[in-house]
Amino acid sequence: MIQPLHKILVIDDDHTCRFITEFLLNDFGVTREVRSLENAVEGIKHFRFHENDLPDLVLLDINMPMMDAWEFLDWVNENGFAGRTRFVIYSTLVRPKDVDRSKAYPDVIGFIEKPPSKEELERIIQMLEPRTPRRIAI
Repeated sequence: MIQPLHKILVIDDDHTCRFITEFLLNDFGVTREVRSLENAVEGIKHFRFHENDLPDLVLLDINMPMMDAWEFLDWVNENGFAGRTRFVIYSTLVRPKDVDRSKAYPDVIGFIEKPPSKEELERIIQMLEPRTPRRIAI
């Protein structure tokens, strides 16, 4: 049995994908708390306000208004949050150039298609225990 994580954060501008992902995470019982935000700017506010209680995992959509995933990850690295949580990029379109780009960020442990399946979520959670640098294959 997988130990539940403390908190998972979903950052995605697509309401339907956020709802499905949050439902699956709650239904699967992999975390004590799931929070959803609709853009990366809200993600920055969340990180600043909860800097001593960051999520164990962030599912991060690539294309969002105001700030995309890459800009958010750059902000994480530039503001002292690197190494404090892990990210899985998720997108409706999995392009090889985006997968390659994600490898430049050490805190990104994988890249999956959204919405994720229960099996994909299980693989992600298993990767988090114990903390390892392995990456999730798409």
